[in-house]
Amino acid sequence: MIRYVGKGRGPRRFRHERKARKIVAGEKIDESYRRISTFHKKLADALRGGSTVSSEILVSGMTEEEALDREKIEIASRPGLWNSLEGGYGWTSRDARALQLKQLADPEYVKVHAEAVRRPEYRKYLSELAQKQIRSNRGRFLPKKLET
Repeated sequence: MIRYVGKGRGPRRFRHERKARKIVAGEKIDESYRRISTFHKKLADALRGGSTVSSEILVSGMTEEEALDREKIEIASRPGLWNSLEGGYGWTSRDARALQLKQLADPEYVKVHAEAVRRPEYRKYLSELAQKQIRSNRGRFLPKKLET
């Protein structure tokens, strides 16, 4: 049964399963994987239940634009997927808001998130992440000097 469709790139299709297996094993999630999405929770639950996971490349050799268009079509044509977004041209503020509203409507998500933000290590992680973003954006949003 198909549960997720993604455009993919390189070994990305294997990262989802690797993260879910770490969740099942109770292993520490790598820093780049700190956020556990609803998709990864469902995948971990499926693995705990004995499901096997496989991935398949439907089409290869497409341009980026063709692949994004195809991803959107595949997601729209398959009801019941675990995808959070409709695919295609990436994450927009509208997508972010829709996902946020969906998450806030889920009592389990709210409970887990509320507990997470109270943990000192999570607060430290968020602080470090904010500092990295500030450093990487330094100067990007400052007005350019007028040339005379």
